[in-house]
Amino acid sequence: MRNLNLHVHVPRDRRVMLQLPEDVEPGDLEITVIVRSPRRTVERDSLLSRLPDLRIDKWPEGMTFSRSELYGDDGR
Repeated sequence: MRNLNLHVHVPRDRRVMLQLPEDVEPGDLEITVIVRSPRRTVERDSLLSRLPDLRIDKWPEGMTFSRSELYGDDGR
């Protein structure tokens, strides 16, 4: 199995011709196409921009994290 990342221009008739590299053997193949619009800005392409947003707030009052509450009686 091999992944090929390609940048293509899709014309109005939505037909794209694809020429595979020489190391792809002729015969029956299964090809998966994932359609994803390219990101337009440098900022959006950064790794950090692709991570999920986390909202962190204060711990609720009275919340404790004692070892026995986290791991049980056997301490594991």
